[in-house]
Amino acid sequence: MMAIQNTDFTIHGSQVIVLGLGRTGLSLARTLHALGARVRVGARRPEHIARIYEMGLTPFQVSELRSQVSNVD
Repeated sequence: MMAIQNTDFTIHGSQVIVLGLGRTGLSLARTLHALGARVRVGARRPEHIARIYEMGLTPFQVSELRSQVSNVD
């Protein structure tokens, strides 16, 4: 709710990145996806990459972060 109230753009359809798939990252990625954002999630562990893919999100290796941030909101 705070993100919606404090941004000048709509989360629905926006490009977002979540780093990590811990408790917070998992909850945030799910919530943003449910709000209609295009979510990319950076992770290091292969099992997290697989889980991100299984959730219907776009995974990437954290080491690729520099190339991933060029077009995010």
